[in-house]
Amino acid sequence: MTALSVVGRSSKYSSPAPRIHGDDALYRVAFETSKVPTLIVDDDMTVVLANAEFAQRAGYSRSEIEGRMQWTRFVPETERPRLEKYHRIRRIDPAAAPHCYESKFITRNGSLHIVAVYVAMIDGSKMSVIALHDITERKQMEDELQKAQKLESLAHMAGGMAHDFNNALTIILSSISLARHYAAASPEAVAKLREAEKEIMRAKGLTSRLLTFSRGGEPSLKTMKIDDLVLDTAHLSLLGSDIHASYHVQDNTWHCRVDASQIAQVVSSIVLNARQAMPAGGTLSIAIENVRLDQRQHHALVSGPYVLITIRDTGIGISPEHLPRIFDPFFSTKPRSSGLGLSSSYAIISKHGGHIDIFSEQGIGTTVYLYLPAAPEDAPATVPELSERKASLLLVEEDKQVRETVAALLREYGHAVTPVPSGVQAVRTYETALAAGNPYDAVILDLSPIGREGGRGCLKALLELDAQVCVIGGSRYAESFNLAEYRQYGFAHVAQKPYNIDQLIEILRQVMLRRP
Repeated sequence: MTALSVVGRSSKYSSPAPRIHGDDALYRVAFETSKVPTLIVDDDMTVVLANAEFAQRAGYSRSEIEGRMQWTRFVPETERPRLEKYHRIRRIDPAAAPHCYESKFITRNGSLHIVAVYVAMIDGSKMSVIALHDITERKQMEDELQKAQKLESLAHMAGGMAHDFNNALTIILSSISLARHYAAASPEAVAKLREAEKEIMRAKGLTSRLLTFSRGGEPSLKTMKIDDLVLDTAHLSLLGSDIHASYHVQDNTWHCRVDASQIAQVVSSIVLNARQAMPAGGTLSIAIENVRLDQRQHHALVSGPYVLITIRDTGIGISPEHLPRIFDPFFSTKPRSSGLGLSSSYAIISKHGGHIDIFSEQGIGTTVYLYLPAAPEDAPATVPELSERKASLLLVEEDKQVRETVAALLREYGHAVTPVPSGVQAVRTYETALAAGNPYDAVILDLSPIGREGGRGCLKALLELDAQVCVIGGSRYAESFNLAEYRQYGFAHVAQKPYNIDQLIEILRQVMLRRP
């Protein structure tokens, strides 16, 4: 490589600057004015020359660097053996050492950057030219992409698992609700059956974590202030511990569009992690504040207003080797842990249009930053009076046991139910009833793929037959729908599976109130 002819340095680097021969002044100008941080390094790794850009990035003056510091002074100790090895090999056989590699660059104030290092030997000497390209932002974006790809790879598996699990829960819950109806004369039996229903609804929470990874786990968004939600969840998660909690909430925090249950799940998971990191007690501080971000400040977020939740603990911290993997699904260092807590949290916050950052230092503690997009305040919805009318229902459900159990349960509550197994049959049945002048009051439509048309095709066909059709979506694994915006697809309501009979009857009452 032709570069500066650097001469005049003694072994002690006593000369304040190298002399430049004739035309080499052109190279010196290019070196000095380049916006690429560049060094010339001697055989013993001492920096002979540093251009102005390198000095500015490093935070030192050139007089502090040149002849006084080794190149490895600017990389972490863990990186130095590798760079020293490359340096030795390059002086024996330049072709045997990599001319480009990734490393880390430490500035005077301790900030760490990921850099691409380009190295070439200077012809006729033992010196080399080193140029650095900061790729920190690119690596962070790659890391975000890898996280997203890992979660995406589990989407179909998680959705399928939730589908099957919810089918089983629907059959069990419907059967218990039916038994409770039959046992109305026995208060003791009803009480026990209600306990069983509660436990099944707790099991439903497990499927919600799986659905978070699938497209069917979209949040059901409502506009609200999140202050009380965050603090109440944190308080409950700390009950019985020796941890001192401190809270700071900025006045007039902005509203956010959130799924309250999912955000509570995120906060609970983070606070429980903090609690486990402080077995002998400690301090947990939570701050909620309004922030305005520019995309240049945070590459993972679009510019705009956000509500920032900061959760900081004084626990044992996370080791550097584990920190890059904390969002990996099923990764955990704790026994009997599912490893889904933080990966679920990451997916939830991402689906809300936000972002989660975690910084940790062993022996100091961990800080979690949750960014949620701010939203304009919406007026609260009014709740109409409920109707007692009974409905004629078309139940579309592909699973035979679920179909029969739910139909029997609805009939016990006085509703007339026609169960069908496919979308094609549902359209034909509805069309026949419509032609006879007796359209169904509502269609309960399973949104998992049904027959060849699937839930979406069935809904479209029903709307083409009757623009006034009332369709209640039964959701568990709905790959084609964002259930948070169900009305824009033509649904009157959405009922989460496994069905809670009280909630389903409530939905039917509201639906009937709107019927002429």
